[in-house]
Amino acid sequence: MLGRMVANTMIKPHQSPVFDDPSNYGLDYEAVTFKASDGVSLSGWLIKGDKDGVVIQSHFG
Repeated sequence: MLGRMVANTMIKPHQSPVFDDPSNYGLDYEAVTFKASDGVSLSGWLIKGDKDGVVIQSHFG
């Protein structure tokens, strides 16, 4: 797995590799993608909870 991470970092320097997803932890989720105001496509997972609050977790490679 480390080799894959290093290779992806070199081949795709502006993309962070993803090695896991919420289903591995028993979470229901929806894959979401949208364009920011500068035209960059952002993607992530929407995991709905039972509270009214919002948490945004970001990761930059």
